[in-house]
Amino acid sequence: AKFYGLGTAKALSRQHCVIFYRDAVGGRLGQYGEDSDDETLLYQPRKIEANPDSQNKSETENEDEIIKPDDKSGLPENGFFAIECVGKNKIVVGGKRVEQSQVAILEHGTTIKLASYSLYFLL
Repeated sequence: AKFYGLGTAKALSRQHCVIFYRDAVGGRLGQYGEDSDDETLLYQPRKIEANPDSQNKSETENEDEIIKPDDKSGLPENGFFAIECVGKNKIVVGGKRVEQSQVAILEHGTTIKLASYSLYFLL
């Protein structure tokens, strides 16, 4: 995967959101870390919370915490692409607000609004 800059526009940062592939067992495949020159994809297995009363929702995801398209119920069985809002500024995915630490499913043609930029997720 290659990162394409937005020129001199400073309205977005790499800390705004992250797109990743989530497999059927909850693991993530994506680029993690601060080294922008490294294009290596890393697999992160699903994290299990030691304390189920923990308020840190970014550590684990269950089906109720993932924003799904309107016509879908449940999660895809074979895995899916998703976007997580990691910054304080919200994003809009498929017309739905995604706040900090929330995750939304991405499908072919899904619209993504980051600040004043509108994008389409294409497979």
